[in-house]
Amino acid sequence: LYSRSIISSFIFSIMGLKNFLEIHQPLSGFTKLIFCLFRKKILDKTKFILINKNLNKHFFIKNKNFLISDDGVDLKDFNLKDKIKHRNSCVYTGSLFEGKGIELIKEIAKKTKNFDFYVYGDLKTASKKMINESRKIKNMKLLGHVEYNKIPKILRSHKIILMPYSKVVYGNHKSANLSNYMSPLKLFDYLAAGRIIIASKNNSYSHILKNNKNSIICNSTNVDEWVKAIKKVSSNKYNYKKLQDNSIKTSNFFSWNIRVNSIIRFINKNFI
Repeated sequence: LYSRSIISSFIFSIMGLKNFLEIHQPLSGFTKLIFCLFRKKILDKTKFILINKNLNKHFFIKNKNFLISDDGVDLKDFNLKDKIKHRNSCVYTGSLFEGKGIELIKEIAKKTKNFDFYVYGDLKTASKKMINESRKIKNMKLLGHVEYNKIPKILRSHKIILMPYSKVVYGNHKSANLSNYMSPLKLFDYLAAGRIIIASKNNSYSHILKNNKNSIICNSTNVDEWVKAIKKVSSNKYNYKKLQDNSIKTSNFFSWNIRVNSIIRFINKNFI
């Protein structure tokens, strides 16, 4: 039994059924209570696939009973020959929940008026106040949700891709700070796109993004640092080709096929 349903997995465990549970964020509320009450029984019957190493701080699982497995990307989706169409521009794709980046992009756009900022994401995931403020900025373009099959072409049409996470990041569960437990799907899309990634410094993906190797890392609270990085890239002061090539090379280690095979090996090793 392999599941991402925490309650189902815990019920399997309590019934004495061995199972594998994939975890993407810390437990809270009822699921946290169940885990605390039946911890020994659950850990005896469950093996875990954790999307980020920091998650184990909440579970205290022994090494042999869990696998760290980042998200991934389908590399063939990015096997495109599209050239950069928007040179004085930056692009962001993803949700617009608080902390995901729209707040920072808004401030960067104000200070970089000779650049256009294209933001793709479900506008319903941002506050009305944030949307209204962003629409007042002439060089910030809110383009709403697009189907995933359009994302590779969108990313490859821009020279600079932004990943401006704040120190506090929210998702569908608006009370949970996900900043320390992320393995963002967009990260692997960005890498596979082979463009310049400018990203916030964050320990949750520091094992993947390396400053001046496959990306440019900036402080999430320093708007001027982002503005400076964007201007340097546009003036070709960075080795654009090196970052581009290393970005693609990094993505090759995070394909869905590699992820699936590592999970299958973990299951086979632990299946009794």
